[in-house]
Amino acid sequence: MPKTKRNLRTGKEIRELFENQGIKYVMISNKIIELYKKGFYEYEVEEINDEGEIVNVLNRVKFDSRNLTLYVGMKFLDKMEFFCYIDEIANFLNMSVKRIKDRIQELQLIKLPMNNQLNKETMQNELLESLRMAQLVRQRGERGFERNRKVKTIRWFTPFDCDLKKVRNKETQKDELKAEKFFMVTIYDLDLFINGILDEHEFALYLYLIQCFDSNDKDKKGIAQTTSKISENLNVINPSVTQRRLDKLVNLRVKDKYCTDENKDFPLIHTRKPENYNHKLTTRQEPSLYYYPIYNDLTLQKIQEVKPDSARTIHENKTDSDSDELDTELLVDTEFHNMDTKVYKTDADFLF
Repeated sequence: MPKTKRNLRTGKEIRELFENQGIKYVMISNKIIELYKKGFYEYEVEEINDEGEIVNVLNRVKFDSRNLTLYVGMKFLDKMEFFCYIDEIANFLNMSVKRIKDRIQELQLIKLPMNNQLNKETMQNELLESLRMAQLVRQRGERGFERNRKVKTIRWFTPFDCDLKKVRNKETQKDELKAEKFFMVTIYDLDLFINGILDEHEFALYLYLIQCFDSNDKDKKGIAQTTSKISENLNVINPSVTQRRLDKLVNLRVKDKYCTDENKDFPLIHTRKPENYNHKLTTRQEPSLYYYPIYNDLTLQKIQEVKPDSARTIHENKTDSDSDELDTELLVDTEFHNMDTKVYKTDADFLF
């Protein structure tokens, strides 16, 4: 009997599932960006040396821009509890199957510490007395259904998650567990990579700027950084390469479902000059800039329907956003960015 061909979902079909089920964002631990800044993960394996003795040897696995992007995509798939083949992950993220296979194996080797675990009896997270090591990605064979028949498929998990802390609920006067030291990535942020608007290096830089930004900062400034410092943090040898990527992020505008007649598109990043900017230029020192990921921040506000000051606070009562309009005072400063740069596409449409 001939083998039945697998019914593979296309990238568009998988993307529509997220839209239909209302899965709009994931929470990413800051430790993931710290791992990306390091660029690799080391782990011990047992080997037999020439004398026949068992010794521990350090092995190293990379964690680069593509692995970071793949991990974010796997977080979304895990949140949807999607049973899928590797081919479908490749379709969803618009990546090659061969690269996906190798990189998923690398992600399964990486373990990071976290301070909580799920109690399977109560189905509630509990704090641990000591940290435990959790895999970034884990797989388990499952029985799925396809064309009214049972098939062998894979359920993908991302066991590593954000650390938790106890917070006193002012209304109930009871302690609750809330995530800490994390940033949030929307499905529309991921669309920037899926649709080919940003490559993996540009998308990783974009995630880095999101992680650096504090959404509770009322001035919407974030952290002032020089291009050289960003390059150093992300292991980019040539700062001019980082500058070109920053220029693209600053000048790019996107159109999505949240655009209105008044706001027909959104910028990704707004910049502001610190007070010492002109002094730095005059004294021939490299100036720094504040990078505000306005697209991510405002999209989260619209998704969560919360006030701007608490856009990234979870498990709190949701309220309507005060306004759909952009802050007109947050103008993109292009004086510094437009020096020695090439022309980029200034807008891009999303399917959703």
